[in-house]
Amino acid sequence: MLWTTRGERVRTLGSHTDLVRKLVFTRDGTHVVAAGGDEVVSVYAVPSGPPLALTGNTAGVKDIALSGDDHWVASAGLDGSVWVWPIGGGQGRRFLGHAAAVKAVAFTRDGRLVSGAEDDRARIWRLDDVGAPPTGAALRAWLDQQTNLTVAAPHAAE
Repeated sequence: MLWTTRGERVRTLGSHTDLVRKLVFTRDGTHVVAAGGDEVVSVYAVPSGPPLALTGNTAGVKDIALSGDDHWVASAGLDGSVWVWPIGGGQGRRFLGHAAAVKAVAFTRDGRLVSGAEDDRARIWRLDDVGAPPTGAALRAWLDQQTNLTVAAPHAAE
């Protein structure tokens, strides 16, 4: 529910099928984003307007974040994925790389996204379009440039 600071109810925003874990207002106060134990991230216009469902997670959402310009919404999924959508809806991007539930997401000032998970890893994701990775020998340089992955030689057979 949306309330005034005087305790007056403005409207019922909506509901989730499980607990609500986080609510975030845009800086200008025109939208509130909500997420929780279900798979949906909801965007509500303030003070009125229909809700918008951002979908893609296959398990509950532990955390959400808004980009500094309020154009992007990110989610930390218990399914091990990170999702980013335009706040007004549209095609989301799924980021994979964690081996356990993602517990936190945050945008950086330079337009990247950081995620932390129960696999004891923090990952930094580029949000600009870097294109498909090359194959062969050029792959190592591309990984060094575009990701936070470390390329290691395979272990010799024992």
